[in-house]
Amino acid sequence: MPIDQTPGAAPIFLGLPLITTDADTAGDVVCSDATMQALRNRLYQLDPTAPCASVGSAGTETIVAGFWIGSAQQSQQFDCLFMLNMNLKRFKVEYSNDNGSTWTLVPGTDYSGADYGSSDLVLFLSSAVTANKLRLTMYDTTDKSICVFDCALTAFQPNGRPMSQYDPKAHQARREIGLADGTKDVTYNQWSDNSYTLYELDCEHDFITASDKALFDSIFSQIPPFIFYPEPGDDIRKIILSQLKLDTYLPKYLDKFKGAGYKIKYTTEPLGYV
Repeated sequence: MPIDQTPGAAPIFLGLPLITTDADTAGDVVCSDATMQALRNRLYQLDPTAPCASVGSAGTETIVAGFWIGSAQQSQQFDCLFMLNMNLKRFKVEYSNDNGSTWTLVPGTDYSGADYGSSDLVLFLSSAVTANKLRLTMYDTTDKSICVFDCALTAFQPNGRPMSQYDPKAHQARREIGLADGTKDVTYNQWSDNSYTLYELDCEHDFITASDKALFDSIFSQIPPFIFYPEPGDDIRKIILSQLKLDTYLPKYLDKFKGAGYKIKYTTEPLGYV
């Protein structure tokens, strides 16, 4: 599907990320550099401030990860690849559907012969590919660093309808315990290796068509969480695993006339990572 990533574009909804703790638990997130291997959990935490970095790099290194659901490796589809806050210049990404026996280039990711000109890559493919493994090959001779490396399947983007209201609210993972002397003990829990703060997002769209409303209905009625990409053209690193906050999805006819479309309000709650 065509995806708009220009400034002011509508938000994008995707399914679950495919590289998760299940893969790590199965021993199927493997970095060839020992320092990156020790920090491999940062790759799938969806936190663009926590680097998985190598030390003393001398040449080509790889990151290989399988797609797992529980204790079983699964072939799954993806059409979105995201690599956030990286210093990589020369690299390529490949996928395999036979557990690494053969590899196929992810279209648009071969920078093995020329420098990539940005610190973020969020790539939407023209059609989904089926895979059970993903491999990133890094050719830089300097130390490598990448904060997020994952992929997912796109659900939808409202057709030409960016948000008319967008209100991020920072929620720190703060815990308070009242003590017998009337004082409080406060602690902060990190949701990733590097961050205490997750964002609850109040959103509103005007003039949503009936067909797009049906897509909102479908993703907000499903049980699994989803990836919410609220500002793909303006805040490229804010890719958030989310769920609908209970009782906040409120589609209404605009001007009480069905033909004008819908005003849709909703709030998403952040979940960190899986």
